[in-house]
Amino acid sequence: MLSDATAASAKPENADLLCNLQYMERYKAHLAGNLPPNLSELTRFFSAPSRLRTLAEILSSRMKGSGKSVLNAGCGPFATELFVPALQDQHIESFDYTSGFLPFYDLFRKDGMIANTNFRIANALTVAYPANSFDLIIIHDVFYETGLPVEVLLDRFRPMLKPGGLLFFDFVNARTERLWRLLGSKQKFQRYDPDAVRKLIAGLGYAILEWRPTYGNSGKAKMVIHKLSEALLRQSNSYAVLIQKHGA
Repeated sequence: MLSDATAASAKPENADLLCNLQYMERYKAHLAGNLPPNLSELTRFFSAPSRLRTLAEILSSRMKGSGKSVLNAGCGPFATELFVPALQDQHIESFDYTSGFLPFYDLFRKDGMIANTNFRIANALTVAYPANSFDLIIIHDVFYETGLPVEVLLDRFRPMLKPGGLLFFDFVNARTERLWRLLGSKQKFQRYDPDAVRKLIAGLGYAILEWRPTYGNSGKAKMVIHKLSEALLRQSNSYAVLIQKHGA
């Protein structure tokens, strides 16, 4: 039996915010054995509990009850569906344009997981659902992709939200890019100016409910840059945002 100290050290980071963590090792094994070669290096990223921390925190206070309709846009290999507590008793529609994630839908369901989730292969720029379909739309770890502009998707998905419906997204801050470049980062993300994002949100008829700095799945070296960004620029490198469609 593990001692308290050993158990604490073995506990995944932010585990208290998540659920189904007894399934995490099997989840990692499924990823390692079934991700296509071009995605295999992302096993660690997809299975990092810290990646879901802010989403789980925000939804824990904002997504109450059960039986709500949720859309997960760009779902990847279903970590959100598996490990975020507020989503376990909701009805989830998930899609991703990457066909390499399709086998995981069947694998997880055979294990008795994500029974509340439907999945399809689709493109966020063309996928369509009826108006007023969803209580919550999640666009997590998507807007760093250059081909999926925040202004386009926030506009496209707005009609699909019910009046008063919620939309969660995150984005990378354009104001910190120069510092990251100076400190050696070679990652080329799509970045947005926070003031421009706030203006866009208001112009599209949403209200901001939450606006938080995020750190994602950062190693120690990147965390140092995050802290430098906040200390020197008074800016986070990325933000998580929860907005609400007017009409509640």
